[in-house]
Amino acid sequence: MEEVRKHLLVLVFLCLLWSPSARKANKMLRPTRNFELTDALYVFGDSTVDAGNNKFIERSANVTFLPYGIDFLDGPTARFTNGKTSADILAEFLGLPIPPPFLSLSESEKKNRRAGINFASGGCGILPKTKPLRCLSLSEQVQHFNSTVWHLNALDRIDLLADAVFFISMGANDYIFSYFSNPEQDAEVFALLLAVELEECMNNLHRLGASTFVVNNIGPIGCIPENRNEATGECDEKKNEPINVHNNNLAKILGEMAEKLTDSRFFLADSHGLFYAILAYPGFYGIKETRKACCREKTVDGRWECKKGDTPCINREEYLFFDGAHFSEVANRYFAWKCIEGRARADTQTISLWQARRGLRAGARVRTVPNISSVRARESIAYELSLYNKLGRVTAPELSREATVTAISRHIRRHKMTCTARFPLIAPMPRSRRR
Repeated sequence: MEEVRKHLLVLVFLCLLWSPSARKANKMLRPTRNFELTDALYVFGDSTVDAGNNKFIERSANVTFLPYGIDFLDGPTARFTNGKTSADILAEFLGLPIPPPFLSLSESEKKNRRAGINFASGGCGILPKTKPLRCLSLSEQVQHFNSTVWHLNALDRIDLLADAVFFISMGANDYIFSYFSNPEQDAEVFALLLAVELEECMNNLHRLGASTFVVNNIGPIGCIPENRNEATGECDEKKNEPINVHNNNLAKILGEMAEKLTDSRFFLADSHGLFYAILAYPGFYGIKETRKACCREKTVDGRWECKKGDTPCINREEYLFFDGAHFSEVANRYFAWKCIEGRARADTQTISLWQARRGLRAGARVRTVPNISSVRARESIAYELSLYNKLGRVTAPELSREATVTAISRHIRRHKMTCTARFPLIAPMPRSRRR
């Protein structure tokens, strides 16, 4: 086990407490050299990293209008921010072109693209049922990725994917649109539902050749401008509590996957920690406004969004949020920069992506989720499973965490809700030795 931990465990990278001063920030947040860390960047996620796929989906959450994209070179591109997303900036830091949205490519481009593709779609979540509007769920995004490599033989896929990074930023919408809409749900069981679906999709990507995963956790949803108390500006801590459960569970799941898939690396991107670091020390990051959005107009349904033609704040580089739910480009830049050259936290062994791709290894202490009590487990798992076509009651006298995961996983597979059931898998291919 120690050898496995040495060789490859969860590498909790980035995004926490060491920060440059505001005076040095702009200089340090620009790529100063071509890192040449990877051959390609494949992006999966929601509006945090959507590069414009929703522009090609009818009746989707679509922001192809100013002031969105006001600071982007090409203007509005359906990105949910004023400029670049964290995935765009991460690609630049890695010495890669910005991955284009999958739906913008021709069939020939989809099959011959070698530097990465962005499959993210705003509004969707990890669970297939999380679809307030039309969008691509995580399983559908992985299905599209499969369509770009299925025609390749094993050696060609090794050549294409061995040194590619797979970045996943998703999960907040599952809570916003699925969990919070039904207060009877159990936070621990809901987190397990997300973990099982995410693990299925990541295993699928691994079978196709993926071996380096960067998975973003969820920030404190209760602290985004949209959810803050309008009178006091305080966070809604009730909405933050289930997010903490999810993030702890995500770290545990990635640790388990790292032990099983010893030919792969798993990075936990701690955007949750970075969020709190900026809230605690905004001046260190050159940010002055952490509670209000740069776009301050409220929609009829109470959401803080940028309306078409609105004039946003002038000093956008001083705002943590561009609209009521999405970071500004400067916040995205801090996130990506910490991915590359982040400093270690005091309580956790960490290494950056830069160090990892140079061959260094480090173990990490993974936070765990408490087991669900037997009585609570019987009630919550039965309720959760009943949401999915009323599978039936769980009658076992006690359910351990492992049994809970197994039950959920079995149900999801049975009802064809996962990546595995949505398209035929390519047979596992031999793993290449890392360069």
